[in-house]
Amino acid sequence: MPIIEDAAGGVTGEPHRADPDLSDTVDKSTTHVASPEPLLDLSVTYPVPGVCVVQVVGELDMLTAPQLTKCLVEELSASPPHLVLDMQAVPFIGSAGLYALFKASELAQARGSVLHLAGMDQRAVSRELTVAGLLPYFRTYPTLEQALSALTG
Repeated sequence: MPIIEDAAGGVTGEPHRADPDLSDTVDKSTTHVASPEPLLDLSVTYPVPGVCVVQVVGELDMLTAPQLTKCLVEELSASPPHLVLDMQAVPFIGSAGLYALFKASELAQARGSVLHLAGMDQRAVSRELTVAGLLPYFRTYPTLEQALSALTG
């Protein structure tokens, strides 16, 4: 059957059919593949009273931002005085990640908490926050150690 282009620019014609002689040689048993490494790893600690630290490891994009948002909503529900996001191990942050951080900042403020960003010596994060004009919404620190030192003074 010839290939015909329809009015929308699509292609019509008969679908490709497998060679009947080859279909009997295909193994149809179920194969279990190990799940891939998680795209985002979050760990929560309370190093000192009143300070919650969420360490973020991985890329923050449209696939992983909902996971971060869920974690932050959960932690902010307890209204800790300070929530520190350690962004040191974030090699990429997309617009969905930036939006998640901004919404978390608003939620923290509504709950009486202060959201801090540590690991800002990581250019991938600090540059994107600067370009997006979001840096003023956060208290930032080059490292987690510096953030904790400032908060425990």
